[in-house]
Amino acid sequence: MYCWGKNFKGQLGNTAFGYRNIASKVPFGSTILSGGKTVKNIYAGGEFTCIVLNTGEIYCWGDNSNGQMGSGTATGHLPSPVKVNVPFTSSGETSMYVGKDFLCALRTGEMYCWGNNNKGQIGNGQSSNSPVTSPTLIAPPGGTIDSSSMKLRVEYAKKDGAATCSAMIVQIGKS
Repeated sequence: MYCWGKNFKGQLGNTAFGYRNIASKVPFGSTILSGGKTVKNIYAGGEFTCIVLNTGEIYCWGDNSNGQMGSGTATGHLPSPVKVNVPFTSSGETSMYVGKDFLCALRTGEMYCWGNNNKGQIGNGQSSNSPVTSPTLIAPPGGTIDSSSMKLRVEYAKKDGAATCSAMIVQIGKS
């Protein structure tokens, strides 16, 4: 995997901070991609990057000031990949939505979110200046939705210089 662009918070996966106009290889280390593991998807947030492996494992690096690494703390910049321990109980494909400073991961009927929650981005019924630093299970009102009719929808809106971004679970066939 190669990254380029702005790298002031380690979001390119290396400690050569500044702008990178040439693609540079992300140094994962030998254990992350061992035993037949491969990168299935790449997600870029405001100042952090995440990957989902073919095993469903999630790794993130870059800005962690709002707990974007899901490690239980909100501490500065982490240019090396950190494994996010999302407590999924189901198997299947993992998809993600990555906002400016928060994330949501979805797998067969379960959605977990973490990161900045100052405007209720996490969807846990709260909003505060304290980030949600560990993946938190988000249950839709009215209970669970059958996974075969579930889809993750992302919305982004910008008006008069203010932007909002949200992720939501949508039941297919329902409004």
